[in-house]
Amino acid sequence: LSLAAIALIEIFQGDTHHLSPLYAVGVFLSFTLSQSGMVIHHIRTRHKGWRKSIFFNSLGALTTLIVLLVIALTKFLAGAWMVILLIPLFVLLFKQIRRHYVYTAKLLTTASQRDVRPLQSVKHTAIVPISGIHTGVINAIRYAISISKDTRACYVELNPETTQRFKQQWERTIPEVPLIILPSPFRSVIKPILNYIDQVESETDDDVVTVIIPEFVTRKWYHKFMHNQTAIVLYAALRGKRGIVVTSVRHHL
Repeated sequence: LSLAAIALIEIFQGDTHHLSPLYAVGVFLSFTLSQSGMVIHHIRTRHKGWRKSIFFNSLGALTTLIVLLVIALTKFLAGAWMVILLIPLFVLLFKQIRRHYVYTAKLLTTASQRDVRPLQSVKHTAIVPISGIHTGVINAIRYAISISKDTRACYVELNPETTQRFKQQWERTIPEVPLIILPSPFRSVIKPILNYIDQVESETDDDVVTVIIPEFVTRKWYHKFMHNQTAIVLYAALRGKRGIVVTSVRHHL
């Protein structure tokens, strides 16, 4: 609100003759709506003295409506057009937002009623994308093993010689977890991982595929811009996929 007020004062150079239509249209519209709302309230409740109340509230609504129309017509080109245009747009926007929330709540309620059945454990297929072996990767593998008996580490091959050395290191360090080598002739890192995840999902039918992304947290906030870029892109690519659970295991440096 403060920034909007500053912008208006700057745009209209603090000229109250130009600013007043913006204020007056909103104010007298609110007066008209509130007085009309009171008329409806009196008709519904019919409390003691409701006829007298209807008279005065109707008079107030009519008076403020006349003032509103006069200002809107005489000051339309002087700036009142902005409020006249924006208020209906905001009302439409808010109605659409409310409709979205009501629709979403209805879907969730229907789904919860349909899915009420005895809860059973779910079989996980855990996939851990890795680019090397470090403490963060080991922590991610340890977490994956704790939730799934089918844990797979996948490594994108960008250089065959480097891959061969990495396989030997993996077999010495974590031999109990299978290492899946994903070829990437065009040196893409994200695409081979996404393709492999789709392949695993098609093979496992109704099982849950959980992608566990190792990340590390730097000590200084500005260092984070130099790390975890692949993890951020991978997470963004996976978050919209149906049936895929994406989580991250963070290692603090």
